[in-house]
Amino acid sequence: MTDKTKQKWEINDEAYLEKGGLTMEFYPLIEKNALKESFALVKENMQTLYENSVLSWDEEEKWKEMSMDTLHYVCLYTIEHHKLIGFMSFEETIEADLPCLYLYELQITKDMRRKGCGSWLMKQLTRIAEQRRIPYLFLTVFGKNEQALQFYHRFHFSPHATSPQPKKFRSGKVVHPDYYIMYSRV
Repeated sequence: MTDKTKQKWEINDEAYLEKGGLTMEFYPLIEKNALKESFALVKENMQTLYENSVLSWDEEEKWKEMSMDTLHYVCLYTIEHHKLIGFMSFEETIEADLPCLYLYELQITKDMRRKGCGSWLMKQLTRIAEQRRIPYLFLTVFGKNEQALQFYHRFHFSPHATSPQPKKFRSGKVVHPDYYIMYSRV
C-alpha cells in the first residue's frame, strides 16, 4: 500500500461550494487548528448521544481517534470568515474482510444542516472510493440518531451482518441497539 499522506484524490463540484459561499480543505494529515475545530463540532453534536449509549463519552479517547494519522479529513469552511461548518473524516481499511473507506465522522453545524453539505460530503466520499476502486463504504451510527439513519438510508446504507441487531419482543416492541455498523456498495 502506498504512503497515505501522498495519495491524491480529486474532490470537485466547485459549483456547489461557490453557490454556498464555501471553500473546502482536504487534509491527508489534519492540521492542529483544524483538528481542534473538528473536535469541538463532534463534541457539540455527539457528546449527548455518546453519554446515552454503552460507548460513553471519553474525551481523551475521542481526541486520540480523531488524531490518527490514517484519517483523511475534508473540511468545509465559509469563505467570508473561514468558519468550519462541516467535515468528514475517513480511512482506507478492511472491514469484515471487505476493502472499504470507513467514514468515522460526518458532522455539520446545526445552522448548516439541510442545506446539502452532508450530501455533498457523501458524494465526495463515493467519488474518492470510485477513483481508488474501493468497492465499499462503512460507517457506525447511533441507533437513536434517527436523522442520521434516514440520511444514510438515502445513500443506500444498510446494517452489515456484523452489526448489532434490533431485538423484537413477543409483545411486538422493538428495541434498537445503541449503534449500527452500516455499509454500502459503491
